[in-house]
Amino acid sequence: MEVDARGVTPGTAAAERTIRYASLLLDAGESIKAPASYLGHADPGFTLRVYTHLMPASEERTRRAIDDLSKNPRPQIDSRPRTGRSGHQPAARLDGRLYRAATVADVTDAKPVVEVVAYDPAWSERFRVEQRLLSEALPTVLSVEHFGSTSIPGLAAKPIIDIMAVVPEADAVVTDLRSLERLGYVYRPMAFPEDHDHLFFAKDTAGVRSHHLHIFGVTSLVPAANRVLRAYIAATPDAARRYEAAKRRAAELHPYSRAQYGAAKEEMMTYLSAEARLWSQSARRPSEKGW
Repeated sequence: MEVDARGVTPGTAAAERTIRYASLLLDAGESIKAPASYLGHADPGFTLRVYTHLMPASEERTRRAIDDLSKNPRPQIDSRPRTGRSGHQPAARLDGRLYRAATVADVTDAKPVVEVVAYDPAWSERFRVEQRLLSEALPTVLSVEHFGSTSIPGLAAKPIIDIMAVVPEADAVVTDLRSLERLGYVYRPMAFPEDHDHLFFAKDTAGVRSHHLHIFGVTSLVPAANRVLRAYIAATPDAARRYEAAKRRAAELHPYSRAQYGAAKEEMMTYLSAEARLWSQSARRPSEKGW
């Protein structure tokens, strides 16, 4: 297992940097508008909706933000006491929304990171490899599923395999991350701070993002919604066409930012999710009536 000079694993080091960044912002007395401002977001709501994990260079951006805040104070947002899932205390005063905004680093990369490519049948095999590995790494796992665009035959997608695992208790997973880190998965503790039943991990292969792992507690409603959306798009050519078009437009507009790419297709995702729910309800209704 890879460790740094202090003997700290990549996942723990990433969490420490994130907490330090959030703490600096909190101590500077920022509001939600502050990170939006120095990240160049015209709409603070965009800052709330997107996230990118902390990179070391963002500490310098934080210092610049603090200088800006000292010269141009912003109105404060009341914060409720909060203890994060990871147990770190320095940023415990941040509420869920502020916690997410404070951990948004630079949402652009120096080189393109978003590319939508034609469907590749190899994606299914790449998932099956990870499914076997994760089933061993998570001994209490209830299911490991392929979801997202790469799980839908024929659909163009970013070549990143989205994986959804369900466990009895999400909190239990973070007590020992070594088995996941041995597989290359790095825990992103601030990805979904308001959802304690949702853990997010990212994996790179040869320096390129290759897998996203979402782990949900068994009580979460998100996996069922993901399954319905996957089934709807796979069964509905028009939905697949609209989704693919939205993704290609978003990739053309935001090739340097996964976060901005995601936000650009958010409206289409909202429509498709609503359509999928109605489709699922309609599909169940005949059998419920005995037709």
